[in-house]
Amino acid sequence: MMGGFWLDTISVIHTSIGSLLQGLSLTASISLGTLLLSTLCALALYSIVLIVDSRITTGAVRALVWIVRGIPLVVIIFLSYYGLALAGLELTPYQASIASLTIFFSAGMYEVIRGGFDS
Repeated sequence: MMGGFWLDTISVIHTSIGSLLQGLSLTASISLGTLLLSTLCALALYSIVLIVDSRITTGAVRALVWIVRGIPLVVIIFLSYYGLALAGLELTPYQASIASLTIFFSAGMYEVIRGGFDS
């Protein structure tokens, strides 16, 4: 009985291997792009805080990070795709996903970088 299940599973994987590999490459490119951009954005935010060295700038950056970290990721994704389209800036789904993930993970990465340098 179980042989039929595994043969069916292998058959489905075999027929859809092209789509699976295409999805894998898309996921890898979005992940690497987001990792690179969010690290650069977090470093830029931390650099601004260090260079300007004022309470207003530090408070503004911390408020921005606090707000972004408090917004669920799905809301940021919807705002970047549908909200920007309403404002006249239409992004492809690929661009919107990289932009929204970069915004979301930059806030978390900023906290990691700040915690690392402040320790």
